[in-house]
Amino acid sequence: MKFTKFYFCVYNLLKPAWVRLETKVSSHIVAELKAKNLKEGLRLQKLFRQRRDKRSVSVPPVRLLGVSFEALKARQERCKHLKGGRYVKNVCLDYNLMHHVFIDDSEVIKCLTCRKEWWNKKDFIDSDWDKAIKMMGCSTNSMSSSETPSPGKLSTKIIKRLREL
Repeated sequence: MKFTKFYFCVYNLLKPAWVRLETKVSSHIVAELKAKNLKEGLRLQKLFRQRRDKRSVSVPPVRLLGVSFEALKARQERCKHLKGGRYVKNVCLDYNLMHHVFIDDSEVIKCLTCRKEWWNKKDFIDSDWDKAIKMMGCSTNSMSSSETPSPGKLSTKIIKRLREL
């Protein structure tokens, strides 16, 4: 019995020292783990930045909706701008075009098949604008605009252009 009392007394004497030692060791271990995680995190951050910088140096080719610029230009050159795409029957000419007038009186005609655009702005007119106007005259699509100009003014403007050609 005395033997167990002896152990109990020793345990009660050493317990506070043991708890202090245990907290010191555990806090030291936690601090060491935090330092390792910080080093690992800094290493990963540096690696990520290096990879990101490598990617930003090499300029990817220009792509529009998954198609490269050169392929888009080639597609636009082959396009006949007719409704029906490749399977068009040449019964009548009906172009797949959209004509839009902006508030500043600039105009754009777009092919809805190949996304080609012809612009008529105050300071810039496309070289094929006259061809686009002729094609738009043969289209059954209606015109759109950002604001509604008077119909007489708009139609006389288009008729005047068509007569000049």
